[in-house]
Amino acid sequence: MKDVCIIVPYRDRQEHLSKFVPHINEALASEDLTFQILVVEQTPEKPFNRGKLLNIGFDHTRGNFKNYVFHDIDMLPIKDKASYVTVDIPTHYAAIVEQFGWNLAYSNYVGGVIAFDEASFSKINGFCNEYWGWGAEDDDLFRRCNDHGITVNRRQNMYSSLHHSRKIQHDLYEKNLKLLNSYSEWKTDGLSTLKYEIKTQVEDSSYIKMTVEI
Repeated sequence: MKDVCIIVPYRDRQEHLSKFVPHINEALASEDLTFQILVVEQTPEKPFNRGKLLNIGFDHTRGNFKNYVFHDIDMLPIKDKASYVTVDIPTHYAAIVEQFGWNLAYSNYVGGVIAFDEASFSKINGFCNEYWGWGAEDDDLFRRCNDHGITVNRRQNMYSSLHHSRKIQHDLYEKNLKLLNSYSEWKTDGLSTLKYEIKTQVEDSSYIKMTVEI
């Protein structure tokens, strides 16, 4: 069993991918970890769904790693200021981030980079699959952990940021907030209801990229 699987949700960010992959490979190799980087790319038919892509990455690799690290592509660990040494309980890594003024985004923030052991992620049924577009899937994840009595630790990792324009579809964002506020989906939706089709999978020495239809 390898130490770490880095799972990256992805669409239309080739410039970021070309910077992220060598950077994260170097960071993990420097800690003598055994690892795999899996980029999960969504086909273009529907709005982006970060939570579902992360569920797919976990589902595709479960049983093979001690930790599954859900990792945004625009966060680069700073040398000697970030560690990916394996953890026994869910641990949030993106605590000190350039795009948030070298701070935590907000007190209950568990977005950006977070590590799970397999048992804990399975227990909470993963992410909800119904958050389309930008926002709220991480807050839902935090609630799932709380509802199952799972404490999320925080590791004080530091990350520089790859800058990009963020196009928020406000109608989808409002739907996400409504779903988060109703907070009923976790009981039935997540890993247990996950459906997807792998369209392509390409592997080289530095990462695996799979394209999925969701």
